[in-house]
Amino acid sequence: MRRLARGGAALSGAAYSALIPICALVFLSPTQYGLFSVPYLIYAFGLSLQLSVVTEPWTRRRVSEYITAPWREFWTVLCTLSLAVGAIVAAVVAVVLGLSGPWWLAALAVTVALLRNGARYHDIANGLGSRVLVADLAGVVAFVAVVVALYEATDPFTAVLGGWLASAMASLVWTGGRLWRFGSSPVSWVRAHQQHIKPLLADSLLLDAGSIGTPFLLAPFLGATKFGIYRGIANVSLPVRLILEPLRPSIGGQSPASVFARRNIVFVVATSLALTLACFVALEYVIPVIGLQASTLGALTAFAIPASVFVLANFVGHYYYIVCRARGNQRQIIAGRLVQAISAIVIPIGGFFAFDLEGAIWGFVAASGASALVWAAIAWRAVRRYSPTSPPAASEPVPL
Repeated sequence: MRRLARGGAALSGAAYSALIPICALVFLSPTQYGLFSVPYLIYAFGLSLQLSVVTEPWTRRRVSEYITAPWREFWTVLCTLSLAVGAIVAAVVAVVLGLSGPWWLAALAVTVALLRNGARYHDIANGLGSRVLVADLAGVVAFVAVVVALYEATDPFTAVLGGWLASAMASLVWTGGRLWRFGSSPVSWVRAHQQHIKPLLADSLLLDAGSIGTPFLLAPFLGATKFGIYRGIANVSLPVRLILEPLRPSIGGQSPASVFARRNIVFVVATSLALTLACFVALEYVIPVIGLQASTLGALTAFAIPASVFVLANFVGHYYYIVCRARGNQRQIIAGRLVQAISAIVIPIGGFFAFDLEGAIWGFVAASGASALVWAAIAWRAVRRYSPTSPPAASEPVPL
């Protein structure tokens, strides 16, 4: 029964996660999508910080030290981080859109979505699949209802932001009375988990330098329309996130021996190839037929090949990156992230100055391929050295 509930939660999580990026790609023009990418990139930065400061240190302490922090402490630090990121969104989006724009809607959507994501992670890790399933479905219904209501009354941009906020709120309320159970200060959390936060946070900041910093560096040169197309390429990997993110607690918590077992290797190879083929067929043959030429998704048909290759690299890299986050030590994680960050900054920017938008896109794809190979190699070393009874020290040097 628990396995069935977990499987249902994985499917509902995939459906929930698909709503915002798919609707944005379909309903927003490339120019609108470029503007929408500003709060969404900051939200991605918030998720990265949340993983590094809250959820994954909590997981690593459970699997290596057999110590589980109570929900009160987890929720307190989650609220603090989410509110801080929401304030950043409010300030940045107000500058980009102006005070007359829906900057406040973007800030609220990001804040509540971060709270919902952290609470969902906690429930999945504790085997509460039934609760997560209901919360996800409530979010799906709320998103659809609000987008339909606002699409004609306002504009697509506001409708997508409103649906995002409504879906996050509807999903979050299923955490019930736990929302009001606050514990010790975030400072206490950091002190208790600092051994795990330190390598994960350094890793995330390097990640964000490439995955978030590079788009912001390119945005003034590309302009809103080309920037929307460039960011659209990143979101064709949505099926990768739909499959892997709901399974993140399970992938990170699996035994070292199972990571490179034949069954898991077959899963990684077969799934990545299937997603690659599906992406190419959709962009090359399906999208041109169904009349979405004015949307961001329609603009991506000119880049079907690099988009498909990116899906392949992204699935392999993201799977083994999750393994490394849970099992690797500080030196392993930082080494992998340095390679990824340098590649993600240098190659797309160099490609842009050489061949404009097409060069930036192919550079982005090449950087993703390089990082996938690096994370797979590091995951191999991490699981070979790991011992459940004697976890590797964060400062232990590991030759690469």
